[in-house]
Amino acid sequence: MKNTYAFIAGNHPALSAAEIASRWPQAKISTTGEVIFVASKAAIEIEPRALETLGGSTKLIRVLTGGKKPSPQELLKYIPRGTGKIQLGISVYPETVKEIKTLPLGLSIKKLLKEAGHSVRVVTAKTANLSSVVVEKNHLLTDGIELVLIKNGETWCVGQTIAVQNFESYGHRDYGRPARDDRSGMLPPKLAQIMINLSGTAAAEKTGATNENASAKTLLDPFCGSGTILQEAALMGWKDIIGSDISDKAVSDSKANIAWLKQQYNAPQSAHIQLLAAPVEKLGQQLRQQSIDAMVFEGNLGPPSPTEKQVQSALPQLTTLYVKTFAVCEQLIKTHGTIVAALPSWQFPSRAITLPLEKIIPVSLKQKTFPGQTARKTFLYGRPQSTVYREIFVLIKIL
Repeated sequence: MKNTYAFIAGNHPALSAAEIASRWPQAKISTTGEVIFVASKAAIEIEPRALETLGGSTKLIRVLTGGKKPSPQELLKYIPRGTGKIQLGISVYPETVKEIKTLPLGLSIKKLLKEAGHSVRVVTAKTANLSSVVVEKNHLLTDGIELVLIKNGETWCVGQTIAVQNFESYGHRDYGRPARDDRSGMLPPKLAQIMINLSGTAAAEKTGATNENASAKTLLDPFCGSGTILQEAALMGWKDIIGSDISDKAVSDSKANIAWLKQQYNAPQSAHIQLLAAPVEKLGQQLRQQSIDAMVFEGNLGPPSPTEKQVQSALPQLTTLYVKTFAVCEQLIKTHGTIVAALPSWQFPSRAITLPLEKIIPVSLKQKTFPGQTARKTFLYGRPQSTVYREIFVLIKIL
């Protein structure tokens, strides 16, 4: 299937699909379970390195063909033969599909290859499908192949994994940094990438994206904390980045982490990152109006593991904070600029408590809609059984 790719989503498939749609707005996006297809009539090539800056996906697959359910014999033609042992992995998606069992299929292919004189090792895991960790640790991208079978309606697609999520790099950028503040909450680098991509502007020269080149754009995080969004924006090719925070410690932490990042990675050397110690309501005095192309931030999420009573007590103060925040956003963001915000949403067994959107979002900021959003035109991000979720908004300045 020419010009067709598939991504395997992480734990929040609708958010992953929105991220991909924001990166490749001209492509046709469709989903089945945790699989996100990207297709285009025009020539489109998604390079393996694109996955480095897509926080919501675990695998990138080049779709080779589509049709009826393939037999072991039909799959042989996709497996490269060399002089050494063939390393073979197989995964079937969506994971709810039961018509093909990965291990029996792998052993059937192994038998056919052995009969043809080849030595074969079938890579297996505790789960039916191979995780990105298993694919990487067994060198299937470089010294073997992972065949991926995807059932899409009545059609079976056969693909080859060409990239997996770099779990070690994400962990290094999250836990290996010199400055962390667990008490104020930690935005995962993966979610930071997702939110930056949702702004609709990507660094084309680094990622192969079809969006505008971010190098000519300005990104602002007005709640920069320890600098996660700033560091990921730099790695994604943004050249003009501004971070601010009311906390002097947060600004100091961001400075230390950015210095560390520039020692560890080559990409952000040319990024200009400006840091300001200022409350969000004062930013209009330090930055020019309509000078920002994208604002991406995680706000104050309120008390950790709160009771309903604690949330009700904190809600008026948080509402006031975000009324001020979005008033400043409205001043600083350019017309047609994008704001991506992660704000708190509290999920209790009896009910959900949310911020009053009609109070905090000015009329000039319009919510962008994507498939799979909540009734509030947002995405919820969090672990099951958590009380505090991140509610992710994507807003466009229309006036």
